Amino acid sequence: MKRLYTLSLSFLAILGASAQITIGLNEMPSASDQLVRVRAVTNPFINYGATGAAHTWDFSNLAANTGDTTNYQTVASTNFVYAIVYADIFFNGNRANHAKQGTDIAFSNLLPITNPYTFRYRTSALYKTVGYGVELSGLPVPIIFDEHDVIYELPLAYGNTSASHSSYHIDIPNVGYYGFQQDRANEVDGWGVITTPGGEFDVLRVKTTLTMRDSIAGFTINRPVTREYKWLAQGLRVPVLQVNTTTLFGLEVVTAIYYYDVPRTINVVAPLATTICPGATLPVHYESTGAFNAGGFFVAANHFTVQLSDATGSFAAPVTIGDVIATSSGTITATIPLNTPPGTGYRIRVISTSPDFTGTTYPFEISIGGTPVTSITAAGPTSICTGDTLMLTAVGGPSYQWQLDGADIAGAVNETFPAVAAGTYTVMVDNTCGSAMSNGITVEMNAPPTHVVDATSYLICSGSSVDITAHDMSGQSQLSYQWFLNNALIVGAMDTVVTASLGGLYTMEVTNGTTGCTFTTEPVQVSLQVVPAPDVTADAPTSLCTGGTVVLSTPDAPPNTYQWYLDGNAITGAMSNSLVVDAAGSYTLVITNMDGCASQPSAAISVVVSAIPDAPSITAGSTILCNGGPLTLSVPATAGSTYQWYLDGNMIAGTDPTLLAQAPGDYTVVETTASNCSSEPSAAVTITAETVVAPNVVSTEPTTFCEGAGATLIADVIANVVYQWTLDNATIPGADGVQLTVTTEGSYAVSVTTVNGCSATSDAIDVIVNPLPAVPVITGSNDSLLASGTGSFQWFLDGAMIPGANDPWWVPTENGNYTVQVADGNGCVSTSDAWFFLTTGINGTTVEEVRVLPNPSNGAFTIQLSGADGQPYEIRDALGKLVRMGRVSGVRTAVDLRTAEEGMYFLRLPWNGTTTVVRILIAR
Repeated sequence: MKRLYTLSLSFLAILGASAQITIGLNEMPSASDQLVRVRAVTNPFINYGATGAAHTWDFSNLAANTGDTTNYQTVASTNFVYAIVYADIFFNGNRANHAKQGTDIAFSNLLPITNPYTFRYRTSALYKTVGYGVELSGLPVPIIFDEHDVIYELPLAYGNTSASHSSYHIDIPNVGYYGFQQDRANEVDGWGVITTPGGEFDVLRVKTTLTMRDSIAGFTINRPVTREYKWLAQGLRVPVLQVNTTTLFGLEVVTAIYYYDVPRTINVVAPLATTICPGATLPVHYESTGAFNAGGFFVAANHFTVQLSDATGSFAAPVTIGDVIATSSGTITATIPLNTPPGTGYRIRVISTSPDFTGTTYPFEISIGGTPVTSITAAGPTSICTGDTLMLTAVGGPSYQWQLDGADIAGAVNETFPAVAAGTYTVMVDNTCGSAMSNGITVEMNAPPTHVVDATSYLICSGSSVDITAHDMSGQSQLSYQWFLNNALIVGAMDTVVTASLGGLYTMEVTNGTTGCTFTTEPVQVSLQVVPAPDVTADAPTSLCTGGTVVLSTPDAPPNTYQWYLDGNAITGAMSNSLVVDAAGSYTLVITNMDGCASQPSAAISVVVSAIPDAPSITAGSTILCNGGPLTLSVPATAGSTYQWYLDGNMIAGTDPTLLAQAPGDYTVVETTASNCSSEPSAAVTITAETVVAPNVVSTEPTTFCEGAGATLIADVIANVVYQWTLDNATIPGADGVQLTVTTEGSYAVSVTTVNGCSATSDAIDVIVNPLPAVPVITGSNDSLLASGTGSFQWFLDGAMIPGANDPWWVPTENGNYTVQVADGNGCVSTSDAWFFLTTGINGTTVEEVRVLPNPSNGAFTIQLSGADGQPYEIRDALGKLVRMGRVSGVRTAVDLRTAEEGMYFLRLPWNGTTTVVRILIAR
């Protein structure tokens, strides 16, 4: 939240007599401050030079011009680039703790910069500018001062002086170099009491002299010497008064005057009349804060002026309705012009003229009235029927008085009136600006075409009817008729007689075609005696098996009579409230009450008679249950039937035509059709059990081996069984013995089968065959042998292993046939073809003092040698071409030949009167 620093005159008065003060950290701007001051009308004759100890300054005659507000913010709230560069961190030499928009870069309007910021730092010891931030082509660019601009050294006291030098520069695309230098000199040359339009303050006076130079595109431009005269008070972060000057042709010219004041406001004070007539006057009370000009040689006296908007509240073309010459709060007498149009959306405001300032619009709308104009309208034809209502509506209020034939109607004071009597209606309207009489509307009344009916109630049975007749009692002609049943129009019933066959309320509407008046007869109640259809129930399921019966019945209710029907035909003699049924068909019942009214038929009950199925026959693929099964038993399936299985006469789970038998015993089944008719049990099927033990399998060798090797699998010996081996669940042809020799990778198992066909399978044994590594190939490189491939290496000479020769290279020391073996991570070995070696290369000199580590290497190694600091060395390839030259540095000299090709190289080192040669092998 921004902090607005203001001091009232009453607070200043408490300070008492003038005393010498000091200015410190509390008087310097900080983040979130909003500092308000007034720019005064420039007075070239202002006496800004007078100063000294215990001095009294009187600038109360300053005239306000415009307001000036400066907002300060945190560094973090600016662009993140600036927030990093000017971060308030103790080790940051350019730390800042607040910022404000804008800079004082000269010629900034000619430079391609936008959105500038100034970054400052305040402590108890100083207040300074550390840099700027500008956007060049939309990119944020920090401008860090080469030397910071120290604005004040704190605290300030009378007699203090200080000086600082600051500078910065920036390279601007398409413009070039821009630089700035400034010398600042401060002198606290006075203290005392100052009076301004903002009040009276104890102050220190600080005189600041600024000498500035700009450098742009190779040119240096000296700015005119400028000075700032500032009167500073405790508790305020903005000068009480500041006078800026510029030296032109040796003369010091005033360029700007600012003084502290509370913010300027003008508010219209409630209450105001909400409705005003044209030509009326009203007092407008207003309150103001801030400085307004009393008038003088250089400035006009201030006018507070009341303005009136248009009827929509717009001040696009305001009308002045009052004015007063004043500098503070007061009252203005306003007059509404006689030609002001009526409206309800008017608003007012007060403005000032010296300085120009527009106050806050009064928040409530004002109505401006006029002499009322009224009229009334009817919502329909003015010729109505007796008992009808005609709504009349008036305009022009706000108050109304309705009249009938010139006499006031009691209580009729609304803008609408329901007319129910014949006569001439008018309305008188009033508002604050006058009254008026409306036009008249004459209402006529017409009699309705009255009719009466013979009777108002009838009783009929369901299926019969009665005629209802209406008689004309009005003697009117040109009549039309329409009958309604329960207020619903009866299509085609347009005569004085209607035939009623349904129960309900019958009415007839008569319409006079000349007057349009209608009449509705008294309702005629026709009661229709409907005997409800009986509720028939069955004492058992109505799906019967052959030979079964079910009883249908309804509650007996004498003196009702009964008649049963089968498939719509009356059943002879079936005249009681119940019926025993053993035949298929659709059964209904009709009852007749004592008045001879028959009911509708009952809901039909359908009886189905189904045949009993034959006993099913069980089919079994085998009657031997191997190792606990299961064994499949089945019967022919019939759509919709379910099947209940039994083991040794006991019900078991399962209602499908197929059963998985898992225990020995006698199995039977009963079929039940969709009609719930069940067969006799089937003939029993007897199941016996046999158990076969799965053999164990062992291997005589490991089951993981290298390509070319093998293993033998051996199964348990079991009597009276047949063996069969499988590989990955596929039968191995001819593999029907107790053991099997394997050389192929896969999952092996063996099954045993008895004479009854029961079998068991061993656990699987996984055989893994690892491939041999690629056969290494030996190549010669000068006096060395190199082997291809990866893994573990072992070199041989004439078939004999060379101890310690375990690298992919070997430097032969003897002639003969060399071979190499490569072993992979699985221990599988491949052997190269023989390479016959005959010594033809250069013999290197090995000196124990000179060591190359590592050797072989990938090209990065160290030459280790003591006592040879500064000695030259060279490295050549196998063809003698110079690859690298250098000098030994200390005990260890690092060499990087990782960009060199693989192969043999030679280090030559002249040392101690001899040249030492060391072989170097680069291999990757």
